[in-house]
This record gives sequence, C-alpha cells and structure tokens, in this order.
Amino acid sequence: MRGGSPARAVIEVLHLPRFRALVPALVVLGSTMAVIGGSPAEASKAPSLTAYQGLGSWVDIYDAALWRDPAAVISEMHAHGVRTLFLETGNWRIDTKIFEPAVVAKYVDEAHSQGMKAVAWYVPDFKSVDRDLARSLAAARFTTSSGERFDSFGLDIESTEVRDPKVRTAQALLLSTLIRQAMGPSYPLAAIVPSPYAMRLIPTYWPGFPFVKFAALYDVFVPMGYFTFRTNGPTEAAAYTTATLSLLHDVTGGAPVHAIGGLASNTSGLEVGAFVRAAIRQGAIGASLYDFGTTGPEDWSALQAVKGLAPRAPKPFTLPAPPPTVAPAGPAHRDSPALPVWCLCRSHLLAR
Repeated sequence: MRGGSPARAVIEVLHLPRFRALVPALVVLGSTMAVIGGSPAEASKAPSLTAYQGLGSWVDIYDAALWRDPAAVISEMHAHGVRTLFLETGNWRIDTKIFEPAVVAKYVDEAHSQGMKAVAWYVPDFKSVDRDLARSLAAARFTTSSGERFDSFGLDIESTEVRDPKVRTAQALLLSTLIRQAMGPSYPLAAIVPSPYAMRLIPTYWPGFPFVKFAALYDVFVPMGYFTFRTNGPTEAAAYTTATLSLLHDVTGGAPVHAIGGLASNTSGLEVGAFVRAAIRQGAIGASLYDFGTTGPEDWSALQAVKGLAPRAPKPFTLPAPPPTVAPAGPAHRDSPALPVWCLCRSHLLAR
C-alpha cells in the first residue's frame, strides 16, 4: 500500500470480504470516530496482515518458565526465524485485564527490538460481554513505557461456557462487533477459531458457528487445526490440515489464514513437515505450532519452510471421510497421550 493513491487504497480495501460487508456501516462509524478515537481517513487504510505472515510461535500464561526471561525467549525465537510472537494476555479465568503487565511489556519491547511482530490474544467465555470487551481492548491498546504496542489482537473464539450455542453465538458476535467498532476498520483483528473440519466431526460442539459473519468483522483467521488431536502420521496430518484449510476457505469466502498445526509436544518432525507443505498448498500466509515451550529441534527444522511461505490460491480439494479418533501411538509421535473425543482446540489447557 505504500506509495499508492488514496483511491487505489480504498479499492483494495473493498476487495476484502470484511469491508464489502461493512460498507453500509462505514457511514455510521465515520460519525462516531470522535468517540472511538479514530478519524474518517483511517477508514481508507487496509489493515496490515504482516503480523500473520511467515513463522509464528505461541506463549500462554500457564508456562511459568517462559515468563521469567522474555529476552531469552525472544532471542531464541528470533534465532529460529520466528517473525511473530503470539502472547496470551489473559482469559476469563483470571481476575485481571492483563496478566503480568510488566512481563507483557518486556515481551513486546523485546520482540520489536528484534524486528519481530507481537500479537496479543485473549480467551473470553462470552458470559459477560462488558468484561470480555474491557480485557480485549486492554490488550489491543496495551502500551509499554517506551511507547510500543501490540501489532494486532486476536480473539480466541472457542469457549463453550455459555451452553446454549445460539446465545453463545450472539454474545461472540456482539463482542466481536464492539471490538471492531472500538479499534476502527484499519486495525488488524484476528479470529482464532476451531477447525471447521473438527466441527464437522463433532457437530454438537458449536452448531451454527458464524464463520461468514466473523469474516465480516475480522481480517484474518487463525484456525486451530490440531491434527495432533485426531491423527497419527505425516499423510494423516497433511490430510487433516488440508481439510481444515479447504473448508475454512469455503466458509469465509477466502479470508487470509495463519494456520496452527497442533501441539508441538504431540507431533514429530515428519508430521510438522507434512503440515507445513499442506498449509503452503492451501494458500496460508503463515503457520505455527502450539506452543514455543514444547517445540523441539525436529519441529523447528521442519518449520523453516514457513519462512518462505507466500499467499497463493488454494488447490482444489475433496474432503476425506472423517478419520477415526485414535490415541496417537508409535514412533511418529513423542509423549502422545490419549485425548478425549470432545477436545477440539486448546480449551483443556485452561484447566492446567
């Protein structure tokens, strides 16, 4: 977008699915910019998705070792070619807007000092939109003492604490809409979502998950395509990843995607390599494993191909028959426990 004319910028923005859906609302947003802190000129800027391109790595609030020395963590990430730190700033279970704000500030400062991007993510339970909104905005607007801020914010949309899926959907959409309105149309927002393929395998998890409506509010999707929960072996990992990304492309109208392959502790280098190749074939703009603390040498080696990953049109694909749920076993995995059939994303991690 640099060096382009304002008219060209507007045209490029309107090619994004979210902006096509938001065009009628931009007039309303323009009249409220004074309240939400933006300006009408910002409506013509396309959100930058550079934070989701290439190789990423994740840090959650439960890995105490990673919160002791952010500089060392960022240095190691940088050495492995990581472009983006995904940092959890909180979830509905903790009683604070930002978890360990002094450490969060060090992470953001260190990431930027190494030329890396930093994305904040928050896990809501959708029971209190006011609370979840306050915590989401606290993360998106977090500023260090040196003036650094996160480059983007991602909402982790997976909790089923609200049992009625219709109410859950309404709350999730309301929260997402309020975040978008508060941050303005040019701020990059990500929807961190369950695999649509996994939701086909377990249709009772979240019936009517509103992918289309989320595509009108978010700029990029980060699917938790955790092949480690349901498959074993490179061929199966590639098939699961391909099914996840192919379905996501269809249900979002081709929204940009940063793919998460699964739990690094439960996979092998061969499977990671298969995941990366599948993500590239399906047009992902970036990829990662969950999480940094459990990513081993063979994983990092296989992930190196992500550094050269570039957007492209996904190849046609026919969805395979649902694979059986099995307990990962054999040499393809390391330390692979049996996983419960209902486990779609990383909700189980919240109970650690």
